[in-house]
Amino acid sequence: MNKAGYTLFYLGLAALPPVAGLARDLTGSAAAPLQAAAAVLALSMTGLLVYAAGTRDRPS
Repeated sequence: MNKAGYTLFYLGLAALPPVAGLARDLTGSAAAPLQAAAAVLALSMTGLLVYAAGTRDRPS
């Protein structure tokens, strides 16, 4: 992992818990932070798949 990867990782650790709290405050549902976490996980998995597809060796 390079410096940008670590930066994004620690930025996510700092920024995402308040987002989950905001989701809880806006909806009033105790399940909202879990749903926000599931959405972030789905986005990260999608990003990983796009990255893997883009870096795959292609025959010339």
